[in-house]
Amino acid sequence: MAPVYDLAQLLPHRPPFRLIDRVLDADLTAGTLTAARLITADDPLYPQPEPALPGTLVIEALCQAAACLNGLLLRAAVETRSTEPPHRGYLVALTDFRFHDVVQTGETLVLKVMREGSLGAMQAFAATASAISMNGPTGQNPRNIAGGRLLFALAAS
Repeated sequence: MAPVYDLAQLLPHRPPFRLIDRVLDADLTAGTLTAARLITADDPLYPQPEPALPGTLVIEALCQAAACLNGLLLRAAVETRSTEPPHRGYLVALTDFRFHDVVQTGETLVLKVMREGSLGAMQAFAATASAISMNGPTGQNPRNIAGGRLLFALAAS
């Protein structure tokens, strides 16, 4: 059984702007994390009557997934007595980022991030977003929504 992660401990965001419902999987050795958000019509951030989640919120959700991964990596470093201080990340660039489709009401947005490396106080993540319809057949393939790289500047808390 996968561990349950307390998002309140990993993200400074609070509902309704916390764009992740749950962390599905995290592999700290590989530096990867998969998270999800169910998109509902009554979501306060969902623009009515538009049928799709805005791309800016997809990017923000990917950034929050990267922040969750970074928080878990920091927690692991503290548990192993690393001297790395807690810090926050600030998005400074999107590179090679493309939108392929939109997320609609009733779909689950699946967010995947992978830590690519760091250079000084900069941290890069590969990020992809896909969507799975809750009304579709079981085992369906997710639709590719967006993907690219996120670059964060890290600052001590």
